[in-house]
Amino acid sequence: MESFQKSKAISALAKLAMEQIEPLYFLSEITQTVLAELEPNGALIGLINSQAEFQLLSEYGYEGKASQFFEHYSIWQESPFTQCIRLRSTVSIKITDDVRARHSIINSIPALQYPDLTTIALPLIYRLGTIGSIGFTFKKFPGELLDDQSFWDGFGSICTFYLVNSRLVERYSRGIIPSTDLTPRQLKIIHCFKDGLTVDQIAEHLRFSHSTIRQEIMRIYKKLGVKDRKSAIEIAQERKII
Repeated sequence: MESFQKSKAISALAKLAMEQIEPLYFLSEITQTVLAELEPNGALIGLINSQAEFQLLSEYGYEGKASQFFEHYSIWQESPFTQCIRLRSTVSIKITDDVRARHSIINSIPALQYPDLTTIALPLIYRLGTIGSIGFTFKKFPGELLDDQSFWDGFGSICTFYLVNSRLVERYSRGIIPSTDLTPRQLKIIHCFKDGLTVDQIAEHLRFSHSTIRQEIMRIYKKLGVKDRKSAIEIAQERKII
């Protein structure tokens, strides 16, 4: 796929994102024009709802069967489309026999029967929080483009703009997963939370001032979207941060 023109694709996607069109048309245009050279055969786009579920807005190429897979689908369940949300990073996998065995519904979708099928999923990030994801399956391995993080970051940003521009975020998303990129010091502080240490004890244990620890605790709360220690520990454990 060395001939794929990234700048041309981004430009075409940007023009498409300016239009207030339905998600199905947006996905079909991406697969048939923007990424046509890579031969995508399916696409999904979804947002996070207030129950921390991946709410499928639309699918293209899967004959409506993918919606069965994502009905009441928690973002903590296993799939590229939810994993990229948790990691805040592009996720790619090959649909191997093992993956097909674990997700039997894959075998009922004709578009997913190609032996070399690759899935790429991108997080959709808005106001420093992850609001959903968009993903594609490709009949052929997309070569070096697979590892081009800057291209996919830009791609995801434009798709997020489309959702905001079309007011789809306002209509469908009530769940934003804040950034969980905790620093090593912040991770140590959460472990101290688990041990029941006070702020003074944490400061002494980590050899930082009381005010520094206080500031770091507030940063932790903001990143995890919580207001107290107990919730911070629960979220960190739930997301397998600690």
